[in-house]
Amino acid sequence: MLKSFLCISILMSSLLWVAPAPLEEITLEEMIQKALDHHLDYAMAEVNLENALLDYEKTKASNLMTGSTYIEYQAELIKLQAEDTFRQTENMVIIEAVQQYFQLLQAKMDIHIREKQVTLEEKLLEETRNQVEAGHKGTLELLQQQNSYDSALFNLEQARNEYEELLAETAVRLHMPEEYIVPLPVRAPDKFWEMSSQEVREKAFQENKSILLREKQLKLAQLDLERALVSATPDLDRKKLKNNVILAELQLQKVQEDLRSTATQHHSTLNHSKRNLQLVQQNLEQARENYEIISSQKKSGLRTEGDLLAAEIALLQAQYSLTGTINNYYLNLLRLQQLLGYEIGVFLDEIRF
Repeated sequence: MLKSFLCISILMSSLLWVAPAPLEEITLEEMIQKALDHHLDYAMAEVNLENALLDYEKTKASNLMTGSTYIEYQAELIKLQAEDTFRQTENMVIIEAVQQYFQLLQAKMDIHIREKQVTLEEKLLEETRNQVEAGHKGTLELLQQQNSYDSALFNLEQARNEYEELLAETAVRLHMPEEYIVPLPVRAPDKFWEMSSQEVREKAFQENKSILLREKQLKLAQLDLERALVSATPDLDRKKLKNNVILAELQLQKVQEDLRSTATQHHSTLNHSKRNLQLVQQNLEQARENYEIISSQKKSGLRTEGDLLAAEIALLQAQYSLTGTINNYYLNLLRLQQLLGYEIGVFLDEIRF
């Protein structure tokens, strides 16, 4: 039941995988495939689904002679439950892999930013020391700048430690050496997923697994009651079976109401993340333009090396922010499409737009 997330060439290379050269870059598609290959919950869900399908076929064959509608619905319910559990587990693994990929990517970017900040603070410290020696600044200002430099060093060390911890955790999950996990940058979408709130609500009710499960449970409750009405069933038992039907109807209504509300919320969250992404992209362009201006002014002698470093840090921070915003947009999109019943997967080329 494992669906293909990658093109044939990538899939074949993953099946014939041998240890790559150190510092080999890993794509998001490869991380998702590795996660699916090694996640124990997914493996167990896959086996359970296969067993459920085998039991379903066996029950269908056994029911050919009796033609029992009740047995047929019961078998379909068990099959639906297994399919839903498998799909939920698969979606969980995919979304976790996406989150971890972006976390690694941002952690790596954060180290680069902090390295630049240390370089800047070191330059400022040297400038302050020279100014103190020349009598233009006091020792208090030197102490403050020393504290800024020490703080930058501490933040860099902390960022490196957090990255190493995250890398080690990822390596265990993917069954890969740490030095082979170097995430590639992920681009922003060329176009945004568009669907009106009304279309989202309508789509959410089409072949929704949760609704189908509740409908099957309602049908079984109704069949139980029908059999009790034509047999010698005690009144108390009949009353309980009637209540079971009412309860199944209420549970179905609740699932429908919850689904309608959740679909609306997910759609609103996705639209918000889209607008936020557009805003962050504009901020990045402004930071890039500012860096180019200061770089030009630096060549003309109008700006210092410290000015250029500060502009570069601002640009790197804008890129870091964009990466996080891309992550939020794609995760919100995956969650909404999961709710709508789409078979979610690697979104860069295969996501539904």
